[in-house]
Amino acid sequence: MALNDIFERIGVKTRQSSWYEVNNDLLLLTNELKNDQFRFDSGRDVFNALNIVLPQIWSQVEIAYVEDNTNVQPDNSILLQNLTECFRILRNACAGCQENQSLVLVFPENLNVTRKVLDKLSEIYRLPNILMSLRCAVQFLGNLCVGNPANQVEVYSGFLPILSKCIRTRDVLLCNYCSMLIHTCLIGIEDKTDLTLNSHLYNIVTPILNMLLEEDLDWGLLLIEDILLIPDFIGNLSIKTTLRERLFIVEVIIDILKKNDLTKKQPIHISNLKYLSNEIHQHSVQVLAVGMEDCPEGDISWLLVKMIEVLGLATSSLPEVYTDLQTDTQLLLTAINLLKSVDEIGKTGTNHFNTVDKMSELENVDSNHPVYGLKRDLIRLIANMVNKHKDNQDKVREVEGIQLLLNQTNIDGKNPYITQWVVLAIHNLCEGNELNKATISGLQLQGVINNTPVLNELGIETKMEGDRVVIKKSRYDGAS
Repeated sequence: MALNDIFERIGVKTRQSSWYEVNNDLLLLTNELKNDQFRFDSGRDVFNALNIVLPQIWSQVEIAYVEDNTNVQPDNSILLQNLTECFRILRNACAGCQENQSLVLVFPENLNVTRKVLDKLSEIYRLPNILMSLRCAVQFLGNLCVGNPANQVEVYSGFLPILSKCIRTRDVLLCNYCSMLIHTCLIGIEDKTDLTLNSHLYNIVTPILNMLLEEDLDWGLLLIEDILLIPDFIGNLSIKTTLRERLFIVEVIIDILKKNDLTKKQPIHISNLKYLSNEIHQHSVQVLAVGMEDCPEGDISWLLVKMIEVLGLATSSLPEVYTDLQTDTQLLLTAINLLKSVDEIGKTGTNHFNTVDKMSELENVDSNHPVYGLKRDLIRLIANMVNKHKDNQDKVREVEGIQLLLNQTNIDGKNPYITQWVVLAIHNLCEGNELNKATISGLQLQGVINNTPVLNELGIETKMEGDRVVIKKSRYDGAS
């Protein structure tokens, strides 16, 4: 079949309502647009032809499916096939061709009809083959926006409310394509401040988040990572989400911060981390519930424990980026008080805070329980917050936190590497702080005798003078 008059032929057959012949030509055009040369050379002709044909096809689909969807005739399926094929053509025409992407805006009916199709068909998505049309329409918008900031702004502002309707279908493929499209658009928005109060974005993220609990949505996961960069988004979103969904978000943050190749200057906006810090401060007592035998899985205490891990990772991985966290005195005091409470509870009765210091008991440690690593994470957070921060160093000493830290050096199967974190915490507390060094040198022998290996690891040699331990030698500046 000749291609030289295909565009005119499609127009003529559409006016004649010869839908099966139109379908043949549309299929041919879809296939030809996979050829790079044809795609680059024929973009204007494609968009001009569909700018005329697409509204006519949509008007027939609207009559057959939308105005009275209770009596859809089998013969009408060819109309829906033609509509879907038009979006495949638009999708293919925009693939990897920025010139064609820009041409779409010159022929506005293509976008106008796309908006109507997504709006109307998303309401009747349960009818046969409707979802395929919706998927191809969103794929077209996705290809339209890739690498094109102007189109990203146009589509984001014009289609976001409608995309929320598409996502309510909960069709996995459609939701994944919608997530891809929104992710692409958000990349092009450098200043994300205005996104904080965009209700349509919350209406999209909330169901996507819910689906992620049960489905694999690669683009949906990227969308969740995107919203972490929006100021105050997590705090606002938490009002609309369940504990399980909030826990999922926190685990996504943990995965991001554990990456060794952090390339983003700020992978999570500081306001979202401050929200987590405030949650820990306000509900710190509930953290202790994870140590009780009857603490149900999914309780808010499980969420708070994960938040503590996030803040420890953030202050470790990107300390220069998240300096604001280090100035949060309430967070530091909360971490110290929690560590003290966990330590005291673990020494009384039988509970999940009991230490495991025997090799024979290690196989019984549940690494999935929220208590696993909690003391370590609290010590890590404290160590990071006092690093080169004189006020925080002093604050720990004032609340008797140095002795508390030195008491955490025994092996504990529930807290791997806890000794190493104590070493770092003591190092950071003493660096440039003579009063903290003096505090350690003035500790009663009874208080440090079991911690001598830790002090030795720090380069501190202890010597008994009377009933006190004196630091004889240290690698810290000025220690004596």
